[in-house]
Amino acid sequence: MLLLGTLLFTTCSIEEANESYEIEEKEPLDVMFRQRAYPTGKINTNAVKDAILVKKEMEANRTYKKMEFWEFAGPENIGGRITDIEIPVDQAETYYVGAASGGVFKTLDGGENWSPIFDDFETLSIGDIEISKTNTENVWVGTGEPNAGGGSLAYDGNGIYNSPDGGLTWENKGLENAGSISKVLIDPNDDNIIFASTMGALFENDDNRGMYRSLDNGDSWEKVLFVSDSTGIIDMVIHPSNGDIIYAAAWERIRRPQFRVYGGATSGIYRSEDGGDTWEELTTGLPIFPNQKGRISIAISPSNPDVLYARYANAGGSIQGVFRTNNGGDSWFEVNSSQLQNVGFHWWFRGLFIDPQDEDILYNVDFIVQKSVNGGNSWFTAFPNVHVDQHALAFNTQNNNEVLLGNDGGVYKSNDNGTSSTKFQNLPITQFYRFHVDPQNPNKIYGGSQDNSTMRTTTGSTDDWSIIFGGDGFQTLVDPNNTNTIFALSQRGFLGKSIDNGLTFNAVINGIEPSDRNNWDTPIVFA
Repeated sequence: MLLLGTLLFTTCSIEEANESYEIEEKEPLDVMFRQRAYPTGKINTNAVKDAILVKKEMEANRTYKKMEFWEFAGPENIGGRITDIEIPVDQAETYYVGAASGGVFKTLDGGENWSPIFDDFETLSIGDIEISKTNTENVWVGTGEPNAGGGSLAYDGNGIYNSPDGGLTWENKGLENAGSISKVLIDPNDDNIIFASTMGALFENDDNRGMYRSLDNGDSWEKVLFVSDSTGIIDMVIHPSNGDIIYAAAWERIRRPQFRVYGGATSGIYRSEDGGDTWEELTTGLPIFPNQKGRISIAISPSNPDVLYARYANAGGSIQGVFRTNNGGDSWFEVNSSQLQNVGFHWWFRGLFIDPQDEDILYNVDFIVQKSVNGGNSWFTAFPNVHVDQHALAFNTQNNNEVLLGNDGGVYKSNDNGTSSTKFQNLPITQFYRFHVDPQNPNKIYGGSQDNSTMRTTTGSTDDWSIIFGGDGFQTLVDPNNTNTIFALSQRGFLGKSIDNGLTFNAVINGIEPSDRNNWDTPIVFA
C-alpha cells in the first residue's frame, strides 16, 4: 500500500520589527522546515555556524575523521542550477561557474575539463563571482543564493571569500551574517575597494541587508546603503572607468514557509556618485507605486556607460517593464516589453545583460532568453531549446561571438551570439531532493531533483543518467519485488506509476482532492 503525505491546517502569527502579519491558510507539512525550526517555529541562523565550529574542533582534536570511502555516483551529464558565470578578460579559455548549491567550478580549456575549487568550505551555495580586470588572478566569491524560490529553496551562505591566485587558495573576508550576497564589485581603478550587496537571511527580517564597502581588500567593511530590515540589494553595477559611480537595485522581500512578499514601496534604484558615501533614489521615468516594484535587474553598458537598462518585475512577479536611460540615470524612458514572455514569477530570474561592444544589444535572461538588437524596441528568442529558468550570462571579451548561459539545467556555450548553443555535459552540480536505490539492482539509482525531474542510471555509471518523469523530481520508490514497477513524484504531490521499467507513467492520484494544498515535496511510503 502506498501512502501520500497528509496536510496540516494551522493559524500562524508572525511578528516582525515594524509590522504584524495575521495569516490563516492551509499550510503544508513542511518536514524539512519544521525539523530545523523546532521548537520556536523560527529558523536558528546560528545553528549552522555552531555546527561548523564543533566540526572544526573535532577535526583539530582528531576525534572526527572525514569519510574517505565515499565514491562519486553522478550524474555528470544532467546539470543543475547556475547562479553566475565569469570569464577573465585576458583568458579566453578560462571560465568560472558558480552553482546554487554546488560550489565553484573552473575550466582552463574552454569546458573540456572542470575542477571544483571551492569544495573545502562549509557552504557550497554561491551568490556571485567577480574577477578583477587588472589582475585576473584576483577572484571574489559571495556565498548564499539570492534567488528566492516560491517552492524550491535557496540557501544562505557564510560570507565573502577572496582568492589571490585564481582559486588555488581562499580566505574568508567576513560578512558572515549577510545571508546571501547577490553581487560583488571591484573598483575599476583600485582592487582594494570592494562592494558587496546583500539580501539578508532568507526567512527573517534583519539589519544585515544592504550594500557594504571595503577600502582595504576586505579586511574591514562598512555598510554604506541600508533601506530597511526587509529590503536588500539584489543587483548593482559600477561605472567601468569611474569607480565613484555605482547603481544599486533594492528589493523588498519577505519570505516565510507559508507566504511571501516580493515587492513594495522600498524597492527601487539608487545611485552614488561619490564611491558609496551618499545615495539618491532614481525615480524620473521609473515605476513609483508599491505594487509596480518587485525584483529589479540593472545593467550598464561597458561601451557607453551613460546608457543603463532596468527590468522591473512587479510585486506579484509579472513583468512591469524595461526602462532605459541615456544620461546615467537622471531620467529614464520605457522601451518595449510586450514581447517578453511573462510567466508570473520573475523574482526567480537574473534579468538584463548588455553586449560589451554595443549598447543597443541586450539579453533578457528570464524564463527563456530573449534578445534585442535595437535597444529594446523589439525582442526575439535567443539560445533556443535550452533548459528554462535563466540566471547567468557571460560574454567572452576575447571572442566577440562567444556567450555562455547558465540556467537551472547547467551551462550552455554559444559561438554565434546566442543563435545556437551546446550544453556542457560534464558538470556534477545536480540539486537532489531525494534518491532511491532499486533493492533488486543496486546499479539502478534514482534521484528526484530541482527542476531536472526524476532521473536514473541503470548501469551505476556517472555519465549516463536519463530523465524518466518530468517536473521537479522528488521521491522515487521501486517495488521491492518487481524492478519494473516504479512510483515517481513531481512537485505538489503529483504521483506517477510505471509498470514497464520507466518507459511510460500514468497518474495515480485518483481520490485525492485536487483543491487540497500539497507540500512542494510530498512524502510517500510503502506500507
